[in-house]
Amino acid sequence: MPRNAGVDVAGQGESRICAREIARAQTLVADREPALREAATWDDVVLQMQSEDQEHTAVLLRDGAVVAAVTDDPTPVAGCTSTPLGTMRYHAVCASFLLELHRDARGRVDFGSLPIVDYGPRDGLQNEPGFVATETKVALIDLLSDTGLTRIEAASFVSPKWVPQMADAAEVMAAIHRRPGIRYAALTPNMQGFQAAQAARADEVAIFASASEGFSRRNINCSIAESLARFEPVAQAARAAGIPLRGYVSCVVECPYDGAVAPEAVRRVTQALLDMGCYQVSLGDTIGRAGPDDIDRLLAHLGAAIDPVRLAGHFHDTGGRALENVAAALDHGLRTFDSAIGGLGGCPYAPGARGNVSTLPLARMLADAGWDTGLDLGLLARAEAFMATLKAESA
Repeated sequence: MPRNAGVDVAGQGESRICAREIARAQTLVADREPALREAATWDDVVLQMQSEDQEHTAVLLRDGAVVAAVTDDPTPVAGCTSTPLGTMRYHAVCASFLLELHRDARGRVDFGSLPIVDYGPRDGLQNEPGFVATETKVALIDLLSDTGLTRIEAASFVSPKWVPQMADAAEVMAAIHRRPGIRYAALTPNMQGFQAAQAARADEVAIFASASEGFSRRNINCSIAESLARFEPVAQAARAAGIPLRGYVSCVVECPYDGAVAPEAVRRVTQALLDMGCYQVSLGDTIGRAGPDDIDRLLAHLGAAIDPVRLAGHFHDTGGRALENVAAALDHGLRTFDSAIGGLGGCPYAPGARGNVSTLPLARMLADAGWDTGLDLGLLARAEAFMATLKAESA
């Protein structure tokens, strides 16, 4: 760590050298002790260390918030160099009573908590008939930020010609009150969208494909193969910038134009997105007509080739069976589910489809089943009441 890493001139003519480094605390102590011991003897140095997950530290380095970072991406940020530190293996451990608390009827133990991703601000609001004011969108996101959610899809950087509700995406991202530990994500269908999301400081970006040709052509005006080729430069840019990339596959069970969709078609597109660099792919029952048996067949097929941890469920509730589909997906090892506060949404290119599974009922169902989501049900209810009032006013 260079002693002249950066100079911050304070008041009264005092000169301070601030060297910041991000890493998990235990790693930093073990690997940086000699450097820390020497730096501790410098009278004119203030060491400020920030703890962050190694998957996201490159973003802070790129933004200039820190001058060095321990990251899991070997690709250096522009203007920096990358030095390999070695390999670290994690082992899941816990007290014995927790094992019993999280053991299911089959005797299996799940060591992780169950995250929920809220899509109300983007997936939900995009289908509202009247334009929702920017300050209202910001207020909703701020309410959701208080609930314990760790990922919120806040905006979509798409053409306002096709989705006018998202025309103020940059303004929304600039106005929200960002909470530590929350990723504020944005949908980015092309390089123009990615560059706009990057300028808006999106913590995560997402690309979306379809498992059916008919929906792909109507939703993004190209074939499945063309869409994947279009996403490749976005994936490369996200990787180079150190921005996490998530993928979506629409119409994983049924398409409003092509009818039933084969599980193998879903597997091919899902695998292509994973190969492209998506850390996770969300499987969308876009028109909400799937039942638990459909989800069971789909995930049995995908599970033969893909780790379920890298899959998420995105179940619309047209048929009123979204929660049943979540339960079926849990049995196949999925641990992440997309939702929308108040069941907002639908799809402009799937007429008649209802919104995504509602966040509050989903959180209640998971809590009743013994899952720890980390969500405050009371604060979720407050956010849902806010949306109910908004919808009543716009009706």
